[in-house]
Amino acid sequence: MDNLHPQPQQKDKRKTTLIIVVLLAICIVCFLGLIALGSLGYLTYSQMPESVNQSNKTNSTNSTSVSNSTNSTNTTKNEAPKAEIKKTFVGTHLTATIPEDWNIVEYSNSSGMNQFVDNGSTFSGLTGIEVLDENNNIVFDLGGIDGIGGGSGCSTLAQFNDTELSYIQNIKEETELYGDEPTKVIDLTKEVYTEINTLNLRLRRVGNKMYVAKNFSQSFNTSCGIEEQFVKLDELKFTIKDGADTYSANAYKFEINESVLLESTLIKLDEVLLSLKAKSAS
Repeated sequence: MDNLHPQPQQKDKRKTTLIIVVLLAICIVCFLGLIALGSLGYLTYSQMPESVNQSNKTNSTNSTSVSNSTNSTNTTKNEAPKAEIKKTFVGTHLTATIPEDWNIVEYSNSSGMNQFVDNGSTFSGLTGIEVLDENNNIVFDLGGIDGIGGGSGCSTLAQFNDTELSYIQNIKEETELYGDEPTKVIDLTKEVYTEINTLNLRLRRVGNKMYVAKNFSQSFNTSCGIEEQFVKLDELKFTIKDGADTYSANAYKFEINESVLLESTLIKLDEVLLSLKAKSAS
């Protein structure tokens, strides 16, 4: 009876061994399967059509190109504007540097005069000028004056931040002395202006209005009253022949066309006036 027991134990060992062998086989099969799948994926990618890979490269390139294009656009916007082309105007009486598409017209007859008595007089010399823009619109004109009248007081007086207070007071007292209405002071102390020295004149432009100083002193004491209506130019003149009488004058009135409002146009005019020279002075 004792010899019969080892037989079942031997069977149990065989079963355990068989199970282990089966499990090992399953693991080996799974491992081989993973290797096969990996190899298949590699072969699939390596054999992918070249056009697909090229498409991906193209997309990447396009993305970079768009970025570069944007930067290029920004650079273009930040570029300084091109310098304006200018030309030299040489007239009979004046020279100036003007924009290429602008012009200056000189007059030596009554058409250039701003104010005169029309009694059949004839004129010669520089009676006036017109500064024209690219559309032949008058931007600035200067015209001769023959025959001036007016009171000595000042109804208005422009005050800049460097206008002497004593000068303003003297103008007020003088106006009161002549029995005129009190002088109205126009406050320009906080206004932005452009100073222009031309033809021996000291000018300041505020918007499209010009002001002239009485002299070249440190202060800007603005001309007013009858002195505001005209300037005398030592380097320019015109001649009037009235019957048997012939005489010369150098009084002119100047002004910016009130319809000129663009600051860019006014800045161009500033540069023209700064360059304006009488040929007799050169």
